[in-house]
Amino acid sequence: MTPDRGADPAVSALAIDIGGTKTAFARVSATGDILDSFRVATPTATTPRDLALERLREHVRRTLRWSSRFELCVVVRPGLLAGEDVVELSPNTPAWQDTALAGLLRQELGDLSIRFENDVRAAAHAEVTTGQLRGVDPGLYVNLGTGVAAALVVHGRILVGAHRAAGEIGYMRPDPLSGSTAPEGFPAPLEELLGGQALGRRASRLLGRQLGARELFEATDPLARAVVGQSALLLATMLGNLCTLVDPELIVFGGGLAGSFQHWAPIVRAHLVAGFPCVPELRVSRHLTDGSLVGAATLCRAELAGGRQEPCVVKEG
Repeated sequence: MTPDRGADPAVSALAIDIGGTKTAFARVSATGDILDSFRVATPTATTPRDLALERLREHVRRTLRWSSRFELCVVVRPGLLAGEDVVELSPNTPAWQDTALAGLLRQELGDLSIRFENDVRAAAHAEVTTGQLRGVDPGLYVNLGTGVAAALVVHGRILVGAHRAAGEIGYMRPDPLSGSTAPEGFPAPLEELLGGQALGRRASRLLGRQLGARELFEATDPLARAVVGQSALLLATMLGNLCTLVDPELIVFGGGLAGSFQHWAPIVRAHLVAGFPCVPELRVSRHLTDGSLVGAATLCRAELAGGRQEPCVVKEG
């Protein structure tokens, strides 16, 4: 989003996008425009919680240079939001998995509304509002980054599920005996095969040199192409199974690996066409580099306007 010069900068909200590798902070205007922003590295999975929270405290205080008073704060982050301040199933960011995050924000920002949302659903909300999924029914948003997750859009709304776990496809098993390298918690077999960091580690081990996922997809040697082909086949199989269930009109991809869309998408589409009856169009997200942050900004806009906008279909009862 580009700043609206006519917006009143005195009325603003704080948007925080906590990702597996980077965390973004932004000041958002009443019209949902991002006026100021910066990005920092997200503490690793092995960072002690107190140290991770202290770093977050420093960054939050930095945002107060933009405004001494935010009207509200929207935080988007990986994982299952099991309660107001409770986050589960976030293997890449364990240092944030308790109420300490919300408590710290309230200490630093004062008495204001703080809203938490899942980051992939926020990115899908951005696509529904101003991106590729606008008017698409049904549509599927797939995030391929450090984490692997999806969001199903039906009638312009995003499915949450009975346990708020809809779209957590990183926990899908490629086969019934799929193992896990996760030290504890629930295994995430698909994420451990297709997540950006996992792909980089696997490729580095096989090729005998350090390289990230982007370098893997751009490499031309036969072994690298074989790894890309295997990964694309696995992705196509998982997507094909999802398509058989929900028959989406369009699949939109976001996250770091979507930046290499041109290298793997033709392989994925070929496997889909060869193996499944109905194949949707595949596209890259309009908000490729900042989908979750843009989604947080659109939610800030709705809240500043005086009405909470729920991007998701929540189970009744």
